[in-house]
Amino acid sequence: MASSASAAKIDAEEQCAPFEGASEKTLIFVDLTRKDGQDARIVARRGAGLYGLLKNQTITEAHVAAAECWAKDYETGVMGASDPDRARHSKRGDIHDMMIARSAAMGRCQAVKKNLGALAEQYLIWLTIDGLSMSALAAKAGKDRKLVTGAVEFLLEQLVEFFDGQPGTFWRA
Repeated sequence: MASSASAAKIDAEEQCAPFEGASEKTLIFVDLTRKDGQDARIVARRGAGLYGLLKNQTITEAHVAAAECWAKDYETGVMGASDPDRARHSKRGDIHDMMIARSAAMGRCQAVKKNLGALAEQYLIWLTIDGLSMSALAAKAGKDRKLVTGAVEFLLEQLVEFFDGQPGTFWRA
């Protein structure tokens, strides 16, 4: 078990490349000990509320994967960060490849907003980009925490179904 943030980054199971040019709210490290006795998962990613829901078994790994996919697309397409998948490979491509990747990410974000709504996008931003806890998200929304938790759970279920229903590899993380 890692005792510091730098050690946690080295020991992290999830290979998370930094998002160059993304928000100043960089990374949090969450130690998820599962209630079913499986191994702990150290997560090097924004979203205390998201991983709190996973830890409490309110949502599943599929919900987290969909939220992470959306967050990567939002940071790449909307915020202009470099594509983390390209940073992992030796052939990073040229500016044209990066612009194509950014354009595709933007298209996926716009499709999610069009199909799930602007409020869904705002909740996803607060949850994954800003990394708000459920209490902070509820305070920002001006609603009861239990209602917001249920809304976020439903939103993530819709996001999973939306991604699963799209044809081709364009939608795959």
